[in-house]
Amino acid sequence: MLNIQKANLDDMQWVNFQYKKANFVPSHLDNEEIGIAYLNGQKAGLGRLVKIDKNNFEIGGIYTLEDYRGKKISDSIVAFLIKEARKLQIQNVYCIPYEHLQPFYSKHGFKEVVDLAAVPKQIIDKYNWCLKQYDIKTLLMKL
Repeated sequence: MLNIQKANLDDMQWVNFQYKKANFVPSHLDNEEIGIAYLNGQKAGLGRLVKIDKNNFEIGGIYTLEDYRGKKISDSIVAFLIKEARKLQIQNVYCIPYEHLQPFYSKHGFKEVVDLAAVPKQIIDKYNWCLKQYDIKTLLMKL
């Protein structure tokens, strides 16, 4: 059985170990909601909702452990994080996925951002960082 739970302080070492393996930036509970997927009681994946400011958040760090891939765990993590964003009444939720993941995020309601003028500077800065940091092209999308 698959369920998603919010991470707590005791989970952070495991969370950041996974993110280090994926070459992602470490997480901090002070400005993030982190969801951990459990499949049959075992940690199988994770994702985060990062606060940029009171109206703008970013979904990211979606990662499924290798042994659990192909089981739609990422779908459940993203759905959980979107639900959390709605509970918090967040106005704008962005994501910066690899280009090949566009169909995945589109089915969750994200659309590619074409007008960057309304995007917060912190999101633009991270997007530009991702474009330089990763060999795989990234996109900027908004829920």
